[in-house]
Amino acid sequence: MAVSRGVSIAAALAALSLAGCGGSGNHAATKASTTTPAAAATSAAPSGSGAHAVSKSVYEAKMRRLGRRLSAAMRGMYPLVDTGVGTEENRQAAAKVEKARVVVTETTATLAALAPPADVRVDHQHLVAALGRLGSELDTLVRVLQHGGPKPFGNYTEFGALGQIARATSDMTRKGYTIN
Repeated sequence: MAVSRGVSIAAALAALSLAGCGGSGNHAATKASTTTPAAAATSAAPSGSGAHAVSKSVYEAKMRRLGRRLSAAMRGMYPLVDTGVGTEENRQAAAKVEKARVVVTETTATLAALAPPADVRVDHQHLVAALGRLGSELDTLVRVLQHGGPKPFGNYTEFGALGQIARATSDMTRKGYTIN
C-alpha cells in the first residue's frame, strides 16, 4: 500500500528557511557523508570557543545561504512514498532522504564551527543541536525505508527537530536578526 506523506511540509520548510543553514561554500563532502550529524556537531570546534565571533551582518548572510540550501534539500525529499521494503520506490525515497541527510550533516558541521555574535550564541547552540537531531531523524527514516519499522511510516516523517529549529531561529529573529 502506497503511503505518500506530505508531512506538514509547509511548516517544515518555513522552519528550515528560518534556520538559515547549508551553503557556505565550506563543503566537507567526503567526511560529511560518513559522519553522523551528532558527531559532526561535536567534532567541530565549539561555537565561540576562543574564536572571534563573526559580525551580525556576516552571520545573517551565512545563515540565509545555509537556510536556502537546507530548505532545498528537504524539499527534494518529497513526495515520500512507502510502497514496502525492497521496492524501487522505497529505494528511491531512501536515496532522496540520504541526500538531504548529507546536507543536514554538512550544515551542522559548518554551524558548529561558526562563532556567532554573543547575543545569539545560546540560540545558535540550540540550532546546532536541533540540526543534529534532524540528521538522526533522517537516518532513522532511511533505515525504515530500507528495512521497515515497528511503527506506521508516517510516524517517522514527523521530524520533531523542526520545531526546535523553528524555536531557535524565532528567538534569533526576536533579537533583530534577519536570517530568512
